[in-house]
Amino acid sequence: MASPFRPREESLSGRPLRVVHESAATVLIGTQPLGPSRLATIERALLDAGSRPQLTGGATRLAEALAAASPTMGLRTLAENVDRGAAYRRIGSIASALSLQVAEGLEPPRWWTLVELDRRARGEGGWVDKVPSFGDVERRSRGHLGLVISAARALVD
Repeated sequence: MASPFRPREESLSGRPLRVVHESAATVLIGTQPLGPSRLATIERALLDAGSRPQLTGGATRLAEALAAASPTMGLRTLAENVDRGAAYRRIGSIASALSLQVAEGLEPPRWWTLVELDRRARGEGGWVDKVPSFGDVERRSRGHLGLVISAARALVD
């Protein structure tokens, strides 16, 4: 559950309530009304899963969700509106590496500095991440992404 404040309740329907703090300015963007509550759109749910994969079962669950999703329009704009650029790049990286249908509606973001996530993507304008180039951090990121993509590829195939 996303909320701009901390609720008093610790459980909901007998299950522990895990609250993700989000600003009041963005918490309702990409949602639709459902009775007295709000429900995330598919695009918003994908961005939230891409933003916090550890809360949704990991990157392999994100890859499964992306494999089940159809191409979506407006994901990039929504990512900009709710400040989820890293989640959008994570989604794009996984979707394009696995050649998923959802990748058809995505376009790589424009950044000032480019750091390759995959050495094989050199010169191909692949999905990039806007981070300072700190050697070890960059190498670990590429290594981790390679493991995630390999694991996700095994699930999709």
